[in-house]
Amino acid sequence: MSEPVVTAEAAGISREEAKQMVGPGWGYLLDVLYAVTAGPVPVVVTTVKEKFGTLRVYYDGGDRNFMDLVDALENVSAHLCDQCGKQAGRRPYGGWILTRCGDCAPKTGDARNA
Repeated sequence: MSEPVVTAEAAGISREEAKQMVGPGWGYLLDVLYAVTAGPVPVVVTTVKEKFGTLRVYYDGGDRNFMDLVDALENVSAHLCDQCGKQAGRRPYGGWILTRCGDCAPKTGDARNA
């Protein structure tokens, strides 16, 4: 089975735009996603965000292999600090759920601004 092509055309977003939508610790996961560049199955990534402490990727197109890749990356993100990429866990902070290591976890205040 051939690998899908990730494109940023039409309503899609580029790798650089995607990396600005989540913490820098998940940048490598997006690099893996966007590295899938060979093959006849087009994919347009439309949204990248954090939700409930995990990476979320929304897209149009692709095949079962691409869907499996996105699922795997989303699952891995639940164990990587979204700020530095170290091993981490999902924790509640002031009404938000974030995936942060002990070094990057907010000590006080609003987790959204951490």
